[in-house]
Amino acid sequence: AEIFTWISIEPTSGTLEPGESEEMLVYLDATGIPPWIYEAEIQFNTIPNVGSPVVEVLLGIEGQPWVQNLQAETNCTDVILNWETIPPGMPADSFHVYKDSIWYATTFDTQFVDSLVFPETERTYYATGYFYNGWESNQTNHVDVTVPLPDELEPLNLFYISLPQNLILLSWTPPSACIEPSGYNVYRDNAIIGFIEDTSFLCSFGFYEFWVTAVYYFGESNPSNSIIITGLPETESLDIIIYPNPAKDNLFICSPSVIERIEIFNNIGMSVLTEKANSKSLQLAVSHLNPGIYYIKIETEHDMIVRKILIE
Repeated sequence: AEIFTWISIEPTSGTLEPGESEEMLVYLDATGIPPWIYEAEIQFNTIPNVGSPVVEVLLGIEGQPWVQNLQAETNCTDVILNWETIPPGMPADSFHVYKDSIWYATTFDTQFVDSLVFPETERTYYATGYFYNGWESNQTNHVDVTVPLPDELEPLNLFYISLPQNLILLSWTPPSACIEPSGYNVYRDNAIIGFIEDTSFLCSFGFYEFWVTAVYYFGESNPSNSIIITGLPETESLDIIIYPNPAKDNLFICSPSVIERIEIFNNIGMSVLTEKANSKSLQLAVSHLNPGIYYIKIETEHDMIVRKILIE
């Protein structure tokens, strides 16, 4: 390996009387030395020997940048960062990504994806090269990024189905946005009556106005279309058989049409059991449900009904 002389001290020797002290100067000269990290030790010897301290010296020469040309783009609510390296010597062991001047992440690649960034909030990013000896390179250029609020965040096509026992089933289509919501808030006359992860909600009939919003990690969407309930004709398919009712351990369902999906709601409209099917008969275990009144929604290839059941 090539040896470079880049450190010197002055004076290199001397004599001190007891209680005296003397200032020593350390000179660092990076002239003609390639950019890299250099280490040295200054060892002190005394006569008589009263201890031989060692002072470690670290010299980092940047020369040209190690990391540069940071670029940023957005994809939905993600920020995708890319940068380049120009190693004047050994490459960096890893890279530090800074967000709003705070060390945010470490990566071993020259790309980093910051996921689920809050929309409409400006963030500033830059990156550095990092070495295991604790030395950190220059910073890339700083990039300001604002993730736009995604389009089409609202639930779609809210409608209702009239059910027996003065019930209605609200249903809607999920938003077509680039990100999925964590769930939905169901509103009745300006008040939230439930949060649900599914796209249907069972509630009592009344002269009410309903609408739904989608809930995301960054907030709530605008409302869906609203519907006003003014009447509730009772309809029921008499061909589907549900027994026993009340049920204790198992519930049996028989249908002339193929059953595609079963869902059971408690008496406040929360889904407590969901099961997909592809049969005209089905056995459901319900012993784990607390005793009380429930509503079972049965979707067949031709129809959908809701029945009231009792779990003992």
